[in-house]
This record gives sequence, structure tokens and C-alpha cells, in this order.
Amino acid sequence: MKTAKRLLTALLAALITFSLAACDKGGLDIPMSRGGDGDFQKNMHQLEKELNGISYLCETDTGFYFERTLLYYLDKEKKQVTVVCGKPDCDHKGADCNARIGPNNLWAMGDKLYFIRNDYQMVNGRDMNQGKRVFSVNMDATGLKRVQDLDFEPDGDTSIVRSDPIFHRGYVYFIYSYTLYAVPLGADLKEARTVYDPGLPEGQQTGGIVQMTGNEPGYTLWGDGDYMYFMVNAKQSDGTYRDTLFSYDPEAGETRKLWVVPTADVVGSWGWEKYGVVNQWYVTDGSVYFFLSGNGLWRYDLADGTYEKLADTTDRAEYGKAIFSDDYMILLNNGPELRDATYTGEDALYVYKPDGSFVKELSLKALTDTAAVSGIKLLFNAGDLLCFVADAGTKTAGDSGSMGGVDFSITGKLTHDILCCLDMETGEITQLMEFTD
Repeated sequence: MKTAKRLLTALLAALITFSLAACDKGGLDIPMSRGGDGDFQKNMHQLEKELNGISYLCETDTGFYFERTLLYYLDKEKKQVTVVCGKPDCDHKGADCNARIGPNNLWAMGDKLYFIRNDYQMVNGRDMNQGKRVFSVNMDATGLKRVQDLDFEPDGDTSIVRSDPIFHRGYVYFIYSYTLYAVPLGADLKEARTVYDPGLPEGQQTGGIVQMTGNEPGYTLWGDGDYMYFMVNAKQSDGTYRDTLFSYDPEAGETRKLWVVPTADVVGSWGWEKYGVVNQWYVTDGSVYFFLSGNGLWRYDLADGTYEKLADTTDRAEYGKAIFSDDYMILLNNGPELRDATYTGEDALYVYKPDGSFVKELSLKALTDTAAVSGIKLLFNAGDLLCFVADAGTKTAGDSGSMGGVDFSITGKLTHDILCCLDMETGEITQLMEFTD
């Protein structure tokens, strides 16, 4: 590819291999089933959400599905990416392309892919939102079928803060007007149970428009074993807001408050301590593992309420961003992590075991020294495979002018994202695909 040749030198070409499979028009080489029992895939829900980025992922026995405007499939063995559209001779540019599913979550079970999205239909000549619905498609994105309604009334959800639904062990967990509900997959919405009602004050509408107060909860939903978990930045008794973890037992219909992100006097200071926000967390086997940028890796035992600092990561990365899997915590050495600060580093990854033991350092210099990468977005870790997106976009001068006697300038950016995977055993980086907008 011309762009890849322009970006990468002969040295990089010796270290990094490239592959991209175009859509096989008229037939896709994608296995048509996934084993497992529909458990929430924890390692597929670690990525940061951002505009125009890869937003949703799910794993099958042989590969990974992800969405970025179109639905794609990444083959584990071949390390090739395919547009998931079984429609013959489709150019994938029109709204009728099968790969344009527009989900706000994604999971695979049996021989189907499932996702949730707003359902727009023509009513009296107007494209009207009929509300959020669960849909299914075949593994090649054919055979679209409506499975379930998730709006109690069409387009009636007043939530403004984005909170993605999940599927875990037969239940769909979703947010409607800031209240968290659970409903069996495929069941009538009358069977939905209330999991958590934050008790927002009445009268948040003026002239039919919901008014933001700044205190609306944003949920992060999770599943592990028999339980569903959710994190909200909840108001505490002292008036501050801190990330607070709850569990829900669908068998007993019971919701319990489990953990509040600790204060600096318990674990020491970290970048977002004053906001009460944990940088990354991962619930598994009765414990919360969490990373605090500028501090380290911690474990909190949900049964006995004890803390254990597993690793001080600042000796290798002063700040950083992390993702977890059942096997590893992988730390990217970027920072400082404050939103309005300039990021530095992003040329190395540090791999830790869940017990805090250090495994190895993985260099990204072969890519970052050559491709002028301005940022790395970690996607997931599965076994010895790590996938990430490298932002190699170029900034443009944009527009400038004056308003109210104040001069202004708007910096634009030409998007150029490189989807990569890294073999954690060998350190080899494979460029999978380039996205340009």
C-alpha cells in the first residue's frame, strides 16, 4: 500500500509485517459459529470510547469482530481483516451495506452476532426513531432480525450520558432514563427488572428538553461468574463523587454496594484522585484489580475488604494507561494523564501478571520512530495477542478568524489510524489495516 510505504522505512519493514484482506464479494471465509455460553467477554470491554474510533469488540473461537463505521472480522490465525458483508458486489459505501450495522454493543453466541441500536423506520414519510432494539445477524452480517425492544415507549429514553448495555448469561442489561434494567434475551420488556434506580430529581425537563445538571450517572457494566457488576460515579455522604462498584445477583434479584474507590490516605495519590475516578479496573474471581496512573496496580478483595498493592509501576512509567485480561495487565507508558496536558512517551508497553510480577517490556519504537505516531489506543489482549490503534494523523492549520473582538484558530486533523497487533511472545508487530477519513 502506498501509504504504508510512505510511512515505513526499510528497517520497519524488516520488523513489521502487513496484511489486509479485502471483502470477498459474494462469499466470506468466516466460521459461522462461536462456542461458549454467552458470558460477558471482559477483555473485549477495556478500550476507551472515542469519536471515529473502534468502539465495540467481541471474540469468537477463530477471530474477532469489531466496528468502525463498518463491521470487520479479524482472523486470529491469518491476521487478516475482512469487511463483514455477505452481499455480492457491495462497495460498502451505501446505507444498505450489510456491514453498516451501527451498534452500541456487540456479542456473538451460537451462529449469530447480536447488537443493540436505535431502530429508525419511515412513518408518514419521516424517518422516526422507534427506540433501542436488539438485533441479530448471521456471522456474515446477512439475515438481519429484530430480537427484542428495549424502550418502554418509542424514543422515550431521556438519558443523555452514554452508558453501553451488555449481555451476560442470558440477560441483557441496559439503561433507560438513567435507570439500570435486566431482561432475559428475547423476552417481552414487561419482564424487565429494575437493577438500580439512581433517584434523579424530578423536573429535569423544560419544554420537553432534558436539562443537564452535571450529576447524571454514567454506567460501566460488567459481568463475571453468576453476577453482573456496574460502576457509577456516585455521590458520597461527604458530598463528593467517587467511583462506586455494585453487584447484581439475577437469581436472587439483589443489588449490593461493594466498593468505593479509596482516597489518597489509603492508597496514595494518583492523577484523578480529586475526581474519585479509577483509571482502569477489572473484576474477576471475587476481586477488583485496578490501575491508578501515577501510582500502581492494586487488588481489593470483595469478600474481606482488604487492599493489596501488587506493583509500583512508576519506576517504569510515571503515568500510563492500562488494559487487563485474565492473564495480564498491560501498561502503556504515556502521560501525564490529565486531559488538557501534552502526552509524552507511548513507545513501550510493560506486561505484568495479575499478581503484580513483572513479565517483560515490549518496545513500540519500530513503529513510533518511523510512523510519527501521536497516540496509541489499546484495544484488547487475548492470550499472547495484543491489538491497538496507532494514531498517525496529521494536523492541519484549520480555520481562523475573529469573533467579538477575540481572535481564534481551529486546528483540524486528517485522520489516519493504523490497526496493529503485537505478538507478545516475539515482539513482532503486524499492521492489519489503515483507516483514513
